[in-house]
Amino acid sequence: MSGRQAMRFKPAAAALVLAGVAACGAEAGSAADAGQASPREMPGGAAVAAGTDATPSPGESDRLRLGLAEAACRAGDFEGFFFAFSRSAAVRARYTAAEVGAGVRGSSRLMTRRDYLDRQSYPIATIDMSFVTAASAAAFARGGGSDPKLLRPVALEFNTAGDNRRGVDWATGTFEQDLNPPPADLEEGPGALIDGSGPSGTLLFRPTATCWELFEDVHNLPPG
Repeated sequence: MSGRQAMRFKPAAAALVLAGVAACGAEAGSAADAGQASPREMPGGAAVAAGTDATPSPGESDRLRLGLAEAACRAGDFEGFFFAFSRSAAVRARYTAAEVGAGVRGSSRLMTRRDYLDRQSYPIATIDMSFVTAASAAAFARGGGSDPKLLRPVALEFNTAGDNRRGVDWATGTFEQDLNPPPADLEEGPGALIDGSGPSGTLLFRPTATCWELFEDVHNLPPG
């Protein structure tokens, strides 16, 4: 896993898709206002949108994110779909298979969609355009969104099978930003994963008639 980069979704692509979604619904004004919220800087230069009164309501946010997922599905853009899937529980509820294999690798078990979603164990979340662990995003939120050091970046690797199944390997650990000192040429984000010693796993998606659906979420045993 050495050398993997922590992934960020392409802001330009997200903006184009969201603009198209917003133009189709009454929530367009809320989306535009939310996009103008002043950001707070995260380590490495990533921005976290500050909370404002213009932030869309949960229902409006769900509609926007479902629209983002639908547009990515139509375009065959798996990475855009994965961003929306990781960002929204509503998207996950729509695009999770009827049965999901979940648990530790080698001892995972099948569970119903409802049981899987109720566990709220999906491991990835997004902050701004960056992927982080869901656990660290929850800790960040509990702290009022004021301490970006609580966020734990995730390195992602996307794989495609011949039948259009998609695999996403994710890993955490020591990144270039954690070195003392960090590399002089390190720019935006945490940089490459140096030591994959943290939690990791694999998410598997299979194609449907219109998109993809999650059908396996396995975690690796801790190293050593």
